[in-house]
Amino acid sequence: MPERFKKFKEQEHHLMICVSSYRYITNPENDIPEDVQTELLAKLDDAYRDYFYDREDRPKLYIHPAAGIDMKFTMYSFMKKGKKPYLIKDMDIELRQSTDLQIDMFDIGGCGCFTDL
Repeated sequence: MPERFKKFKEQEHHLMICVSSYRYITNPENDIPEDVQTELLAKLDDAYRDYFYDREDRPKLYIHPAAGIDMKFTMYSFMKKGKKPYLIKDMDIELRQSTDLQIDMFDIGGCGCFTDL
């Protein structure tokens, strides 16, 4: 697997945590006061901004705000398969299990559009 593809898998994992955290913080059902929301969003931004702009190799330590409370993590994915989130990790597992599928190693992007899965 190309290194760039591995990087996309890692970024997808962190993006999922980042989006889930953002949605949890801004969800009115969670009754988080506005001043606390502002603080939590600032911490989220501080943890991930440099990572997603490729200024850092890894994001700073960040703990999802639902951790320890109700553990309601929501999974978000940009790719879908059968109306369910289809992560790059899942595509990688399927591709590794398939013995007759040859991947174009020069296709960089990680979107999976070059496969028939």
